[in-house]
Amino acid sequence: MRIVILIFLCIVLNSSVSFSQLCNFDSKGSKTPLNSETIIVSVTKPTTQKNSGGGAILGAIGSLIGIGINAYSAHLTAKQESYAATYKGSYSGNDFMIKSTSSSGPYFLNLKEVVITRKTDPNSKPFASEIKLAIEDDGPLFRFKTTAITFNYSKARIKKGGSKGKTIDVNINVKVDVTWKKFDEKKETFELESAVVGESSIVVPGIKPDGVTMTAAFWSDWFKTIPAKDLPDSEVRGTGWYTITITVSEANPYGVTSKKIAEFFKENSETVTKIITGFIPSEEEDKKKK
Repeated sequence: MRIVILIFLCIVLNSSVSFSQLCNFDSKGSKTPLNSETIIVSVTKPTTQKNSGGGAILGAIGSLIGIGINAYSAHLTAKQESYAATYKGSYSGNDFMIKSTSSSGPYFLNLKEVVITRKTDPNSKPFASEIKLAIEDDGPLFRFKTTAITFNYSKARIKKGGSKGKTIDVNINVKVDVTWKKFDEKKETFELESAVVGESSIVVPGIKPDGVTMTAAFWSDWFKTIPAKDLPDSEVRGTGWYTITITVSEANPYGVTSKKIAEFFKENSETVTKIITGFIPSEEEDKKKK
């Protein structure tokens, strides 16, 4: 029985890998097969604290997550799949909100910047792509803003030859989960409260994988912080455990836009396949344009 199970697992794993697209494309459409790919999400916290005398808080490196197959990969041909790609990373930390050095001071959001980096091997550049998101807070709300987007290589296919299919659209989905201690006055105890304080996508069009940094600003929707009524009044300085999950979807408009992928991602596989098939040229048309 043990041998049978092992063989079954090997078949499943090999089948999954066959659908996964593990390669880089440069701005000219040259394709480089990859041995490995790592997604890194890092968080920088404020170096100076609001309403306080300062004090450094260091940023930290988040979890390293290898890429798996795309959720829609099994429903696409290898040709169709090459025009769209997705990868995900996450960061988990504590002290989502923090007080100033004075215990009587107000709480503020303890986040300044989030960066998602895709590193590959082989790669002659420091990274294949890097997206920097600044955090803007306004009272009980906050949102993410793109500040620097650099693609040395794309994961989605860049068309080789001709003038079309040289850029990608990128959909950046950000989700924030938070757990905090909520004081129950009747029981005089703390209970854990959890919530998805926000999830939003940022669509950035027309990115060329040529190493040039795009600094145009694009914003997410607003996210919520921990409700003020749940913030402890004691000497506790920081509160809240959180996980930031970022999913990046690349798509070449020559094949299918990332916006279309985002809109129909949760639809049935048949719908997604029809949309992408409609945008991707036939083999004969593709050969004529090369």
